[in-house]
Formats: sequence, C-alpha cells, structure tokens
Amino acid sequence: MKRVRLTRLGASLLAVGGLGLLVAGCSKGSNDASKAPSISTIGSSAISATSTRDVLGYVWTAQLGLNTSPNGAANDMATVGSVTVVALGPAGESADVIVASITTVTVADRTGGFLFEPTSLAVIGSSAYAGTTGTTAGAGDIYLRTQNIWNQVVDGDRPSVVVASLDGSAYGFAGGVGTPPVIHYLAVGATGWDRRDDLFPTQTVPTAAITHFNEMWIGGGPTTNEGEANLYRGTFTTGFQQVPLPLISRGVNVRQEVSALASASRGLIVAIKDTDATSGQPLGGTIWFLGFGRTTLLVTLNQEAPLCLAIHEGTIFAGTSSGRLLYRDPIGVFLEEPKVPINQGITSLLSKTSGVLIVGQRTVNGARLSARIGNSNQPTGGGGGGGGGTTSYLTTVKPLLQASCASCHATLTTPYPLSTNLTDDATDYAATIATVTTQDAAGSSLLTKASGDVSHAGGAPWPRGSTQYDAILQWINDNVPF
Repeated sequence: MKRVRLTRLGASLLAVGGLGLLVAGCSKGSNDASKAPSISTIGSSAISATSTRDVLGYVWTAQLGLNTSPNGAANDMATVGSVTVVALGPAGESADVIVASITTVTVADRTGGFLFEPTSLAVIGSSAYAGTTGTTAGAGDIYLRTQNIWNQVVDGDRPSVVVASLDGSAYGFAGGVGTPPVIHYLAVGATGWDRRDDLFPTQTVPTAAITHFNEMWIGGGPTTNEGEANLYRGTFTTGFQQVPLPLISRGVNVRQEVSALASASRGLIVAIKDTDATSGQPLGGTIWFLGFGRTTLLVTLNQEAPLCLAIHEGTIFAGTSSGRLLYRDPIGVFLEEPKVPINQGITSLLSKTSGVLIVGQRTVNGARLSARIGNSNQPTGGGGGGGGGTTSYLTTVKPLLQASCASCHATLTTPYPLSTNLTDDATDYAATIATVTTQDAAGSSLLTKASGDVSHAGGAPWPRGSTQYDAILQWINDNVPF
C-alpha cells in the first residue's frame, strides 16, 4: 500500500483531543512568519481512538455514469431528503442519485436549467442552492432547487460563486481574477438577497466555504493569475477577518488556492492546491489542520493536488487530481485506498453512512459516481442487495464464473478481470457488477457476451434460455446482492 509523504513537527496536541473527528461536516492573508500560528503535530493515538476502518476490507460499486461530457466531473454532492444531489460539469446540469441499497447506486433524475457549470451546493432544510462558475463576468449565479427544478435566484456579475449556509441563512461568495469579491446573503425569513462588497479585508477569489463553530469559513485564491491562497472567518453581520496560512512556496508562476474545507470538532481541515499559473496543471498541494492557535501540516503532495475532503470513519479522506483516494491511518500517515475505479480525478466526496463513502469522479467519458462499501455492511444472505430475491454473488454467480469464465478472465488481460482462481471475492464482485445494468438486466454486457448476443472470444457458455443465463438474469433483477 503506497504511503504519502507526511510532515511531522513539534509536540503533541493530545491534551486537546487531537483532531477530534467525531463531529464533522465537509465542503468545498498575510504570510508574515511573525503573524503565522504556531506549528505542532497531532498525536497519532488521538485518531486511532475514533478511527473505525472496516477490518474486513471494502468493495466498490460499479461506476455510475452521470453524463457523457468529455472530462465531465461530479463537482459537488449534498444530501437532500432521500436523494444525493450531484452538481455536474462541464455541462450545466445536476443529477439526483439514490443509494437504494448498499450495493446499488442509481440515477433518479437529471436536471438542466443552468446557464453555467454548477460547482457548489448548499442545503437548508429540504431546499438546495447551487452556485455556478464560468470564464466570463456574470457566470457566478445562484440557483434554488424546488421540486427537482432549478430556478435562478441571484443573477451575479462575477465569474464564480460558492454557496454555503449558516443557521438557516444562505450565503454566496462571489469573485474572479481581476475583480473584488462580493457576498450575497439571504437571511432566515427574508424574501430578497442582500449584497455587500466591503466585508472582506483583502482581495480574494472565493473557492470553498463551510460552517465551522457558528461562523462561515471561506477559502480562496489570489485575484491575480498567480499568488497565494487565503482564508477568512466571520458572518455577514460581523464582517470577515483573515486567518493566516503558513503556506509552502513553490516558486514563481504558481497559483495557490484553497480547494476544500472540512470541519472537525477540534479544528478545521484545509486543503490547498498549487497549479501552474500559465497551464493550470497541478503542481502539488498540502493539507493542514488548524485548531486552538496551532497549525499542523498533515501531508504534502507533489505532481497532484488535493481537490476534496471528507471526514469518514473517524478520519480524513482526500481525493486528488490524479484520481487517488487517500486516507489518514491511526499513526498519522496518509495511505492510498486500493481498488479505486479508474478516473482522471476525484472531485467530490460524501460520507453517506458509517460504512458508505460516495466518490465523485472526473473521467474522459463523463462524470462518474461510485460507492466504497465496508464488507461488514455486505449482505450475508440472498436478497441482501435490496431486491428481495434468493440469489447472491457468492452462491449463484461465483460458481458459474468458476465453471465458464475464470479460465480466461482470471489469466488473460481482458476488460473484465477476475482474480486467480476467484480467490478475491470483493474484487471479483466489484468487477462483475461493473458489467451489469440493473435497469436493463438482459442488456448487461455480462449476459449479452456470455449468451452470444454480442461477439465474445469465449463463445456463448450461457445461451439465452439456459439455466446459467436465467440464474444470472435473476441475480441482476434481485439487485446484484453479494
């Protein structure tokens, strides 16, 4: 398992409970050394006491296609009632996703209506707000979701806006390179939005916002093409003050900005990405812990940048621009999560339940979504996948794969790889459900190829009407239980 470089400095913070990751939520200055917070490390045992990583390991659901736009991405996710709303790019649309069971993720609805790309989401009760981003002035608009329909409520005049909520009030932090920042604000019970352009003490392009200890915390980047990241805290009524960041310089022609924020009970997690100011390509990045007057550098990345954060299973998860999912282990080292579906960048994370992490991805074929599920949460009997049937992967599918498929798919390089002698059930299950479509069981490539409906080098071991074909068809209709 690959380890990521970790920086450790100073003494322990165990006296104040380390990270304190039991209560958390996730989102999307002056650098004078004399003004920067002091640096200290976080005691490793502080995390091990709360970390709940599944000792049986994990399985991944098949990637769910949300759009087909080249390099499309799942920019942000938020839970609204029983659905997970996903902001999609680069097209101006969103998707309502239902995690119907622990093994199945389906699209309930797709919605357009955005003039520009939605990049941030905020939820207040049963309502959701979306902020959009573009390359021109006026692209930063705010939309309100009502009964699955998005309607524009703020026609902005900046290139981008990041939405967030605090105590029932809605915020929109707008900005762009070469323009001063603006704050849009909808107070509880108000019918119209207020607007202020004098609440930030310095110039910034807001890039992430989150509620933390009854305040809004906003991360941003410079209003010029290159420069340093910045961080602010405050409210619409009190104004905002800058919070110093102990940034690591990567030289000239580099743009730094806060890419994500996550709130822990003992402090704030801040991800900073560094990009080439000319090409926009990631150069690296850092993840920091800010708490109780001390700041800790958790990890430094090179040639890839952290794009999103989540607090899940009592620890920190980060998605990177290179498509890796990292997590912080009990001794304080960031490790790479294995078997992540192939992608060109993990762009959003959502902790759905204690055992399910939803992972939004960018791929060359469009935005994709997968769920990482702890094996302790997998069903132990038939029908556990939510379909109420009597089939399962272990009792129904695996024996058929062993008899008809493993001789090639476990030994040769194919688009459907299986483990040697089918010894890795979690990996083989994930690979198998990637070949099925629960909405069209008979159209699943697992069946169309094995039946001979589609050309297949291995022939037609399960022709239509055969016992094997019908068993696999029933398993898919039962919602692919493990």
